[in-house]
Amino acid sequence: EPSPNPKRDGLEFDGWYAELPAGSVNLADLPIWKENSESITDKDISEDDVWKDGDKVRIRYDFDNYAINSDITLTARWVAVVTFNTNSEQGNPDSQRIDVGGTVTEPADPAKEGFEFAGWFKGSTQSGEGMAEKYKFSSPVEKSFVLHAKWNPKTLTLTYVSKGVVVHTEKFEAGNKTTWHGTPQEAGWVFEGWYTDEACTTLFSDKTPLFKDMTVYAKWSKKTYTVSFRITNGIAPDKQIVETGDKAVKPEVPAIDGYTFDNWYSSSTYANVFDFENPITKDTTIYGRYTVNRWTVSFDPNGGIGLMDPVTTVELSDYVLPLNRYTAPEGKVFAGWDLGNVGEKIKVTENITLVAQWKDDAKSPTYTVSFYTDGGSEVAPQTVKRGEKAIRPADPEKEGYHFDGWYRSIMYTSAYTFDSPVISNLMIYAKWSTDNVTVHFDANGGSGTMDDVLSKKDAAYKLPSCSFTGPRGRAFDRWSLGNPGDEVVLRADTIVYAIWKGADYSYMNETTTPTAPTETAYSGGTTTGGGTTNTGTTTPTLAYTITEGMNTVRERKATEDLKVVVHRSIDDASCYAHFLQVKIDDQPLLLQTDYTAESGSLILYLKDSALDKLSDDMHKLTIVFDDGEVSTALWIGQQTERNTTAPVTGDPTNLGFWFVMLGLSGILAGALVLLQLKKRKSAV
Repeated sequence: EPSPNPKRDGLEFDGWYAELPAGSVNLADLPIWKENSESITDKDISEDDVWKDGDKVRIRYDFDNYAINSDITLTARWVAVVTFNTNSEQGNPDSQRIDVGGTVTEPADPAKEGFEFAGWFKGSTQSGEGMAEKYKFSSPVEKSFVLHAKWNPKTLTLTYVSKGVVVHTEKFEAGNKTTWHGTPQEAGWVFEGWYTDEACTTLFSDKTPLFKDMTVYAKWSKKTYTVSFRITNGIAPDKQIVETGDKAVKPEVPAIDGYTFDNWYSSSTYANVFDFENPITKDTTIYGRYTVNRWTVSFDPNGGIGLMDPVTTVELSDYVLPLNRYTAPEGKVFAGWDLGNVGEKIKVTENITLVAQWKDDAKSPTYTVSFYTDGGSEVAPQTVKRGEKAIRPADPEKEGYHFDGWYRSIMYTSAYTFDSPVISNLMIYAKWSTDNVTVHFDANGGSGTMDDVLSKKDAAYKLPSCSFTGPRGRAFDRWSLGNPGDEVVLRADTIVYAIWKGADYSYMNETTTPTAPTETAYSGGTTTGGGTTNTGTTTPTLAYTITEGMNTVRERKATEDLKVVVHRSIDDASCYAHFLQVKIDDQPLLLQTDYTAESGSLILYLKDSALDKLSDDMHKLTIVFDDGEVSTALWIGQQTERNTTAPVTGDPTNLGFWFVMLGLSGILAGALVLLQLKKRKSAV
């Protein structure tokens, strides 16, 4: 590589370049090779290393890596450097390196506060002097030069504002200073200067050139006054410096033993109370006053009888505890006051009440207070002196019951509160209420026994394991309310039936006959509670009848709740009051969860979610009352499987069909009864 680099006035040397043959775009056509004899086409050539000079294309020659294998001509490349001077805080655009004869790319317009950009000018000096003609970016470049930004100043406005009012405006070219130095005046206020913000935190300087429109604000301070305090029997608070129109601050005052601060007054005669809400408009003196404390001593008989008038005493003097004027409670004698004995001196610093103290009279008898718990846990009796009160013992406990308190008699008419003095031997009675329900287990064809269980009402009860022995060849499947370990909520006494795997429950559809007036049987949706005979007079027969929802076929695709209406033959309005529960296949359903019940007579809505759990078969639906029950058949499946259409009135052909079906139903029922009896005998 030749050294030193050549020089040319007004231009910069950009390196040595080798020319490609005419029409060639392959660097391998050059008579140069890399030292490792690899083709130069394997080397990446950047765009900055390519020089397009008219129709000629040259590349920058790499003296470190290229080797010559034939004659070659290297041409020096000269470029002009064009730089830009914005003469502003924004900074300058990047300089441009341009081949001789090329053109300058015009940069984006710069910005300068307070001025408008007038274009780029080519000055005669580096500072831009002699800028007379705006530069044309289409002109060919022959030498390096500098382009200067030219600026025209804007006309600015300076506004002076005092307390929200414009008091002066001034216009001048950007870069100049204000020439107005006015000082506003206002009574009761002191002008402190012009500020650049409304909060008056930054002082405005009229010696600083301006480059943008600006508003300045007058800062004012109020005149101040001195508020002094004078006080009797104490140390006066510090003086306060208060601005005109502002209020004095009510000071704190020290506490003085035996005295209470009275108030602040506007004069030494204490005639008028000073109002701290009034603004201060002059130097002011405020007067405070203390008054001596006077306290009231009252008396409490503490069970004694009689009256003692309250007395007033001064805090700074001693108070002598007086004699007792009360009559002692029965069995007691006076033992002094709660603050001392009669004749002792005390300091009174507030309103107080002296409480009479009593002690037992050595001659007072004692009585026994006994506690009757009616089968609950034992409570020890108490020995109480005459006139004293019994102490309430810990509440007793009784399995299956809730303790409701102590009462004065076994009739539980009046609660005993332990606030009355004991004047004789006394028996107090515990009252109980049950909060449990009874769970009874039915073997349902199996054998064995399981004890009834008491469970909390409306609380979760976990179903136990089955201890019954199943019918012959039958294993335990589940309980009627779920599997062992399941939790159920019981709201009333409940019978839980054992369900045996593979057992036949068709006998549930048999018709039974009541053996006593309290037992019932169902047949065709009607159950009879029975009647009695007395001196030849027969009482009306009680019966429950299903008037809607009888022998229902429930389609599997149905989504609405099943409505069932039951009427009572005696006092139908009380039907709802006698209602207990609903069972399907003798398994109780849960109220609100599986069905809802309404009055008039009794209207039940069996929820679709409960019916969907049943298999496609005939089921036994039973409604239980406290004096009887009524049952009907409930088929789950498609309605096309059976014809349940009621006979049309006046159609003898259709009536005949139903009489035939009624006879067949009776024969079928009898066969089912015989079959069930045979199964029970074989099980035994």
